[in-house]
Amino acid sequence: MEWQSLTYAGHTVWNVHAERNADGYVGGEKRRLRTEWIVQRDTHPALITDAEAEKLLAQLESQKTRRTRTTDRTYLLTGLLVDERGNSWHGEWDTRMDAAIYRLGKGKKIAARRVDESVLARVKLDLRAPETLQRILAVMKTLVDEPVDGRAIADKEKRLETITRKIGKLIDLQMDAADQTTAQAYARSIEQAEAERAEFVRELGELQSRAGTHASAMAITENDVVASCVA
Repeated sequence: MEWQSLTYAGHTVWNVHAERNADGYVGGEKRRLRTEWIVQRDTHPALITDAEAEKLLAQLESQKTRRTRTTDRTYLLTGLLVDERGNSWHGEWDTRMDAAIYRLGKGKKIAARRVDESVLARVKLDLRAPETLQRILAVMKTLVDEPVDGRAIADKEKRLETITRKIGKLIDLQMDAADQTTAQAYARSIEQAEAERAEFVRELGELQSRAGTHASAMAITENDVVASCVA
């Protein structure tokens, strides 16, 4: 869930998870590189700042390389957790407890797991709030194009059928041509019609893709938003 820190900072993020095949995640990593993420900024109220979100992500990224024989010594809220006076708690490994802790100065300490789980549980709860879900959902639906008129798709399909029949007739005429000059003339007409047909195929594909994207966006529910935000 910590990987969704940009969502906690008020942004909607797509294209985070890598593709999967029969052998697992493509490239062996569950998530894509940050440069491949698609981020729509300021789509809903922020629960943390951008700086805090980036710090969380940086700590999670560093977790891949900072492994020991016993455990991953990553302290999720280091630099973010402060007391009522603004003093920072810092993560460290308590050898006597054999566990990660947060320590305030040289005095107070608390098990890191207790704090991390409590904070993340609250963030998860806040993300499930109806007003937050409704705002995220509304913004996501505004990101898609206007709905495609079904008549436009039907018209393209009809014109595509017409040009396809025309090409078929031209081919028949070319095969029955009385001389080479006539056959070459039909060949030029076929080439022109094929170019026209290719353009209809491209335009129809775009319309169908836009219609599919719009339908999918309109079908998104609050449960889908929850699944995306807390995955």
